[in-house]
Amino acid sequence: MKLRAYQQEAIDALWTYFSKYTGNPLIVVPTGGGKSHIQAAWIERCLDAFPETRFLCLTHVKELVEQNAAKLDARLGPLKVGVYSAGLRRRELGRPVTVASVQSVLKRPGALERIDMVIIDECHRVPTKGHGQYRQLLDDLRTMNPALKVIGLSATPYRMGSGWLHEGDDAIFSDIAYEVPILQLIGDGYLSPLRSKSGVSEADLSGVRTRAGEFVKGELEAVMDDVDLVERTLDEVEHHAADRKKWLIFCAGIQHAEHVRDARRERDISAEMVSGKTPAAERDRIVRDFKAGKFRALTNVGVLTTGFDAPDVDCVIMLRPTKSPGLYAQIIGRGLRIAPGKEDCLILDFAGNVRRHGPVDQIKVRNKRGKGGGVAPMKVCPECRNVTHASARECGECGFAFPIEEAPVHEAKADEAPVLSTEKREPELDIHAVDEVSYRSHPGRDGKPPTFRVTYRCGLQTFTEFVPIEHARGSYFGRKWWRARSSEEPPKTVMEAIRRQGELMVPEELEVDHQPRYPRVIRALGLHRIAVRSARRPCEAAAADRLFGCEVTHQE
Repeated sequence: MKLRAYQQEAIDALWTYFSKYTGNPLIVVPTGGGKSHIQAAWIERCLDAFPETRFLCLTHVKELVEQNAAKLDARLGPLKVGVYSAGLRRRELGRPVTVASVQSVLKRPGALERIDMVIIDECHRVPTKGHGQYRQLLDDLRTMNPALKVIGLSATPYRMGSGWLHEGDDAIFSDIAYEVPILQLIGDGYLSPLRSKSGVSEADLSGVRTRAGEFVKGELEAVMDDVDLVERTLDEVEHHAADRKKWLIFCAGIQHAEHVRDARRERDISAEMVSGKTPAAERDRIVRDFKAGKFRALTNVGVLTTGFDAPDVDCVIMLRPTKSPGLYAQIIGRGLRIAPGKEDCLILDFAGNVRRHGPVDQIKVRNKRGKGGGVAPMKVCPECRNVTHASARECGECGFAFPIEEAPVHEAKADEAPVLSTEKREPELDIHAVDEVSYRSHPGRDGKPPTFRVTYRCGLQTFTEFVPIEHARGSYFGRKWWRARSSEEPPKTVMEAIRRQGELMVPEELEVDHQPRYPRVIRALGLHRIAVRSARRPCEAAAADRLFGCEVTHQE
């Protein structure tokens, strides 16, 4: 199978990463973006170059083991691929590639002999600290091969309460080697567009406590399973999703899911329910029937967020509030796949998750110290229930004009809309020729580190980028920005970046979005190297302390 351009870019990025660095990288691709194809093509390339390499491909559910093994079989041939999974009743060892569930192989790590590279699918399940199954297995494998390498694949490279997987002293992963945005794949036609509606019938969660960063399950289900709330929710779903063919419904507990299923049936809407307690054979049958279109609505509790692939799902209904950004993204991801005749996927949110976490392509990740996150700046149209940005003057769906005196629900810092940041706003792009580029340090506020300020002069206009180099959360984007403009390893401080500004290529043109409050640089075009000229204030290139804060200019 021919790879898509971004899939090939991911493989090339891994190859470049391992040629320069010694860490364990992450590859971030949205749900439905074909991570299994990337995994298969990467292993094929490695085996072509180094035939003696031995791979272990890990995941946590048998469905993903089966899917990943099928992609590897198709690319490498079944004689090179073995499956080790108790759930699939297969224990095949001694081949170049072993695809396994972590639970099964953890019991017999010695049977694997020497493994050179472990690839973990859905690696957001790996704890950032402590022990756990994945960490215990990796420790066992390292006793046989201290040079073991680990690659992580995920659409959501973070964990609730502890932040990004590649940050922290005890992190297994060291860097994000490649990431492709959801919006890019939607724009290229590889993922489905999303639309969102917020329900009028939304539960009051003020009395639900939080434990370990998430709503307490029993208390949450008690609130969400209110009979009147369920009935009012059904009324809204039937109104908004009358023309939708497949409804996937996420509930707050088993009893809640059963009640929602039964209420659907009472309204002559065919429905089934699955949960972690549904017998495996029965669950497999129900899922097969849903994919085959034998019934319309499938309610579930915690079992269809990973390893579930039904591309023609065109309505995702959230009846489960969550404080986990990863779970929120995984739920939304069930509607991202494309299918013949599917124009988009409708997200019906009766749980307040869209307001809680913001656009799925711009989720704010809370780190282990509790910083970050926050409530997304949203408001709901009273006419059609469309969720839009808090600063919007009118609804992009029905045209309702919000009262001018209405204050935003929350302080608006972003300029995008809800489930996708561009859901109700088309960018206004222009191309500008670049005459001059200058670099300097921009001081941080409230004790935060400085940023690398890049100013582009384009005729009489100037545009600015603020590149985060020293920020813990944004450093990946700073490294990505630097690597696009230099073949050298990115700097670790703004001072070092200014000292090494001569390494950077500069653009001939900029693509700029003018519609936000402040124009935003979208893309640098025609990167090339030019001579470095002076600054507005004299400074010595060798004196790092004097360079810090001094402006240096690239000029044609």
